[in-house]
Amino acid sequence: AGLTTLRNLARLDLSCHAMGAEGLWRLAAALQPLPVTDLDLRSNRLDIVAVGPLSSLLADHSALRRLQLGFVACDGGLGDRNQLDAECVEKLTRPLGDLKCLTSLDLSGCEFGAAGAEHVARSLDGKCDLTELHLGSNILGSKGAVAVAGALGQLDKITWHAPEPPQQQQPPQLR
Repeated sequence: AGLTTLRNLARLDLSCHAMGAEGLWRLAAALQPLPVTDLDLRSNRLDIVAVGPLSSLLADHSALRRLQLGFVACDGGLGDRNQLDAECVEKLTRPLGDLKCLTSLDLSGCEFGAAGAEHVARSLDGKCDLTELHLGSNILGSKGAVAVAGALGQLDKITWHAPEPPQQQQPPQLR
């Protein structure tokens, strides 16, 4: 029985379960026949060992529209951060790139740095429907920011909003 009886399951939130690679292998197998389009795996101790099952899961769900792999505080604590460093993100570039329906991607808090940002930028190629991208707390630096900005410049639906210049305050007038 299990998840396979939920034939119409579209959204699955499994954040904060510290499942690691072993749990992710089992999850990938259980989800394989299901039409999941929204998957939340934030804060699950996913690391380089989890890239295999994660790639398998993504390959089976090419219609995925929302994928959350970032960080979320769990039970009032810091949670179990996904350790998706630059090497992990590089190995996920192709599976992420194959998700042509993706509208939202959350990789916040993985701390993959500038090298990881370059891989993320490559995976964004052809993501014309992407409307939401979360990359906070990844220590991108200027090199990573330039790579991501270049990729975002190729996307039609993401709107850039330039910050408003700070208002200059006038000195108080004496009467």
